[in-house]
Amino acid sequence: MKGFMKDDQFHPIHDTKGVRKSRDQSAKTVGVKIERKARTVSSYKLPVVDFSRTYWGFGTDDDGKIMKLRLGNWVDAGWHWDGDEDDILGYLIRINHSKVRDEFIESMEEAGADYMKLKPLLIKKVEDGSWLYEMTGDNNRWHFHGDIDEGAMVNEEFDYFKEESIYSDEELEKISDEMWNQSYTYEFEDFQEDYGDEIKKEMKEMIKTSDSYKEFFEKMNDENFQYNITENYVQGAQDKVRTAIHEAVEKLKKSGEIHTDRKEKTENEIAKGSQKRLS
Repeated sequence: MKGFMKDDQFHPIHDTKGVRKSRDQSAKTVGVKIERKARTVSSYKLPVVDFSRTYWGFGTDDDGKIMKLRLGNWVDAGWHWDGDEDDILGYLIRINHSKVRDEFIESMEEAGADYMKLKPLLIKKVEDGSWLYEMTGDNNRWHFHGDIDEGAMVNEEFDYFKEESIYSDEELEKISDEMWNQSYTYEFEDFQEDYGDEIKKEMKEMIKTSDSYKEFFEKMNDENFQYNITENYVQGAQDKVRTAIHEAVEKLKKSGEIHTDRKEKTENEIAKGSQKRLS
């Protein structure tokens, strides 16, 4: 044993070579405080389920990946839709608006496929944006155009032109014919470009702040949220109609097929009068 003599006593020297101090011990020797963070283990994995109800279906594989989504059926409902994991948000939006909503919630929760296990996937799929179609009106609005009549909007604009005597009936007929050569119907792609990013942001927040299917569905049904979507749709449709009219008018003006409208005539007359006075 190594050591040394002092005051007629043997003092041993302990060899610390090869002894590794723990990270916490090393820190203490230099006065550094170490705080350990608790480790969290994610348990967000869907169980193996295979629901095949009358009007809906939901199935996962052995790894919890969604392999089957189904809505409706040809025999009873007269329509049928199939999807997979990429369609999960649109699927939930349609479930929310269906008569099987409560049945879906009860079945999923009893099987252990609760909302919190699905939540990470929903957040991930927000940026995809395909669910915007279902969220903003689905087939009734974007395929059948069942709630907005752009033709009626055109007629309202033309009625204003007649009341103000801006264009003659003959000129309005030419404008109307020219509009048939271009699209003035507000389509889903138009809405997505105008308001898609804003709605994605709101959707992500709704997913993050919800802890159950019921809470998530209620947030999507919020009156203000739904009202803003409809208002944006109406505004977008009106803007596209007015743009189409403007472009038709400008084209016909350049070709000389219609006259300058009254407002422009007045402005031109004022400008000419000013030039005369200056001369």
